[in-house]
Amino acid sequence: MRATRIDFSGKRPAPPAWVLVLLVLGIAAGTSAVWRVSETAMREGRAAADVERARKVLAARLPPEPARAALPETRVVAINNAITQLNLPWAPLFESLENLQPRDVALLSLEPDGKKRLLRILAEAKQPDDMIAFVRLLREQPQFADAVLLKHEVNVQDPNRPIRFLVQAWWKASL
Repeated sequence: MRATRIDFSGKRPAPPAWVLVLLVLGIAAGTSAVWRVSETAMREGRAAADVERARKVLAARLPPEPARAALPETRVVAINNAITQLNLPWAPLFESLENLQPRDVALLSLEPDGKKRLLRILAEAKQPDDMIAFVRLLREQPQFADAVLLKHEVNVQDPNRPIRFLVQAWWKASL
């Protein structure tokens, strides 16, 4: 058996030169990396500050947004109904009624409903055939999708006994 040499003096042999070179290169690379990360963080901080300054300048130049008041639901519905009524396609509707040129039919009133795209027409005719012909003419108009006779009555108090009738016509969405 060989004798084991135990040395408690703590002397160690010096590491080879290539280990020292690697250690110095590692320390230099680590220092360089830390320096680059800190430089990038500083650039990012400056860029964020520039963006915040630009936002403040733009916000100062823009006019303030008007305050939006909350409206009750009933008022919103009423406003929307008024807008719908104001946006009715009156010109095409009147033009299509003028193009009908009904014989012996007098138009008494027009009641539009913008939501349903519906036009109620109250009219009078001398003969039942004139009333039917008027409804048929309405159906043939390209502006209307359909027309229906809702009711009719004979005015017995008038000596001419005219027929008063109510027609409902739906106009097309393209108007």
